[in-house]
Amino acid sequence: MGEVALKRRPSTLGTVSGLAVFGEGRSPARRQLFGPVDHDQLRSDWHREIARVVEEKGRAWNFDFGRGTPLDGAYTWEKVSELEERCARAQVVQNLIGMEEVKVYRDERKRPNVENICQIMWPSTYVQNLDKGPIHARAEAIARLLLGEDVAFDFDMLIYKAPQTNTCTPWHQDEAYWPDMPDKRALSCWVALDDATVDNGCMWFVPGSHLQPVRPHRAAKEGVHVLMTDHCSEAEGSAMPVPAGSCTLHHGRTLHYTRGNSTGRERRAYIVAYRPGDMVRWEREHGFDHGKQGIKKVLKVDQKEDS
Repeated sequence: MGEVALKRRPSTLGTVSGLAVFGEGRSPARRQLFGPVDHDQLRSDWHREIARVVEEKGRAWNFDFGRGTPLDGAYTWEKVSELEERCARAQVVQNLIGMEEVKVYRDERKRPNVENICQIMWPSTYVQNLDKGPIHARAEAIARLLLGEDVAFDFDMLIYKAPQTNTCTPWHQDEAYWPDMPDKRALSCWVALDDATVDNGCMWFVPGSHLQPVRPHRAAKEGVHVLMTDHCSEAEGSAMPVPAGSCTLHHGRTLHYTRGNSTGRERRAYIVAYRPGDMVRWEREHGFDHGKQGIKKVLKVDQKEDS
């Protein structure tokens, strides 16, 4: 379909390209995370969810995403060139982390006991409607397909590896960071905002490790929150390079890591995480919100200083 720019009278909202998302519905295909893969069942469920929810989103956005044509409704649509569409996407990424922030990060990382990888928790708190876009919609649909219809959004984050930083994210399992909750189903969607290669820090995974217990973890170094396990190496894993706009998906127990960025270009990634809605509420009731309360306090301070 052609690229289109979306306007809601009277203000411009952004650029939309092929919003193919999927809806709810219990599916046996989710067992592929825990047992033999039923490819035919997965493919059947996949096409069914695409057809159903593309229709649902078409009504919501008054746009026929299958034919690439506008429908009557609250939004007006107009065609844009490929260059305009690419510039709009680049601006979204730049708004998440711009060159001023990069300069501050580069200065900060020279200090002792400061992490050499820029990690921004809850970017959806800073960027309006970020959690309403196609990344969240598609990731949630996949999570529902694989884990069950009871999943809900848990948190998001942005990770930036500057050129020539060459600092790895050590081997770990996400579950090592989390409290011991009753239901440990969880899925993370790692979206490459730049081409992710072996040399600039693409994801590595240990196949089948989601079926294994959590291995012993320790702090990567004194004074940082990063955890790592000494019981894994590249010899056990596989690299997963992906082009910009593509993603990888992993379970909360999947062992994963990334090398440092030894190239002259940035490597940025946006991560959205999902788990059962009851477990998201359980986390919050037990004071575990992936750092969101701290961000809210910072934002309140900034608002007071601006007023």
